[in-house]
Amino acid sequence: MLQATDLRKHFGGVAALERVSLAVEPGEVVGMGGPNGSGKSTLLEILCGRIRPDGGEVVIDGRKVNLGIGDGS
Repeated sequence: MLQATDLRKHFGGVAALERVSLAVEPGEVVGMGGPNGSGKSTLLEILCGRIRPDGGEVVIDGRKVNLGIGDGS
């Protein structure tokens, strides 16, 4: 299971994500929709470790993971 809780990310003074939470069970298929600028790509980049969140927590199979091995932007 993947569980993200209260993820936050700001770029300068702009909030890309503000307290976003998501839970995905094994075998579950999830889709995201929303207008441009709603944070879809930012959420995925945090979950894959490309960028660091400013706050929040990600847990995979019961273990907290430290994501954000990217450039820190």
